[in-house]
Amino acid sequence: RSDLAVRFGKIMIIQEIDQVDSVLFPLLRKDIMVQGPRRSIQIGEKVLDYNENFRLYLCTRNPLIEIPPNASALVSIINYTVTLSGLEGQLLSIIINHEKPELEKKKTELLHNEENLKMQLADLEKALLEELASSQGNILENKTLIESLNQTKSKSNIIATSLKESTALQESLDKEREVYRGLAHKGSKLFIVMSDLQKISNMYRFSLAMYLNLFKKCLEYQTQASNIQEKLTESTNQLFRIVFNHVGSSLFKRDRLMFGLHIVKGMRP
Repeated sequence: RSDLAVRFGKIMIIQEIDQVDSVLFPLLRKDIMVQGPRRSIQIGEKVLDYNENFRLYLCTRNPLIEIPPNASALVSIINYTVTLSGLEGQLLSIIINHEKPELEKKKTELLHNEENLKMQLADLEKALLEELASSQGNILENKTLIESLNQTKSKSNIIATSLKESTALQESLDKEREVYRGLAHKGSKLFIVMSDLQKISNMYRFSLAMYLNLFKKCLEYQTQASNIQEKLTESTNQLFRIVFNHVGSSLFKRDRLMFGLHIVKGMRP
């Protein structure tokens, strides 16, 4: 079935995955081989005709699945579950894009560059093994092979140095991002508290999209803060006011005091 999906441009859905299998990487990277009008791709030991309309969806109900960096750069991740940590990361990204968009752009570029460097390093290792396997006679007397090995080693050292510099720069950017995590953490907790209202009544259901719009409004609030910590504190207080006023106006009068007390209890450290 998978062969037919790739060949005829169908949609293939793989359910209940626990990890991204290495056999799928050629499909994710789209390692297309072009021979005249024919476009093909190698999956394992098979070479299949490739149709541009082919689509692959990987599904899981495991919220704790870990996707390695070399795979996350190749897939578009859509999370339909709202967890405290997942929402915190989403809110942190919104804050960074609002306060320091250049920081988020640098982070994305670094991850992309790091993945390219790792792929280049893997290609060099593969080419080195192929040269060693295909060499004939005494390796020490093969000047062409030795020269090629020296060039490969030199390129590998350059890539390894670039990877170290990229990692150090990422750590520096992460430290700048962490300044805003407190607001993101409180924002995610507030959404979970707000979502608990549906336990009181099915009428009290509020979407994540609505909450994200309220969260963005608190970031647009103009403050007279003299430093970033004061600004984040004021933004947090403004978020509580906006959410309480918006949600409270949707509740029955008898439930508004309960909602206020629930916020106080739920937001305690």
